[in-house]
Amino acid sequence: MNLFRVSIEFAACSGDGDGRTFLHAFFGVAVLAGLYFEWNELLYLLVAINLIEGIANRVIIRTVAGATHTSVAGGMVCPAVHRERVIDFEATRGWRLVIGLVLLVSILFTDQLWYLSWFIGFAVLGAGLSGVCPLMWLLCYVGFK
Repeated sequence: MNLFRVSIEFAACSGDGDGRTFLHAFFGVAVLAGLYFEWNELLYLLVAINLIEGIANRVIIRTVAGATHTSVAGGMVCPAVHRERVIDFEATRGWRLVIGLVLLVSILFTDQLWYLSWFIGFAVLGAGLSGVCPLMWLLCYVGFK
């Protein structure tokens, strides 16, 4: 008797070749560059962009691209978890909020949590390059759409 029978299709989170994961890889590189060169302004800008996108549910890069008539794709695809979506909140929006808040906390408490911002940078870079994002899977498993 299986209490939880969840099948996750790995291909659903790998993106569909339209540059969705490229923005995550770029974000990860920007975080790592800001940490390495100690550009605190860049880090605060990245936190602000993520939190604004998460709260307002608007992708700033897509909005700017729409004003200039260029095409840029949005965030990662939620993996196909065969389970009912119980939370009426997009997983990509939750991803932006979680990443933004964790990065903000790790920047504010640099002396105690210096490793957390580096972990976020490498994790987002890896998720952007591979298309496999454990945080997105967790959010979809919990019930985000």
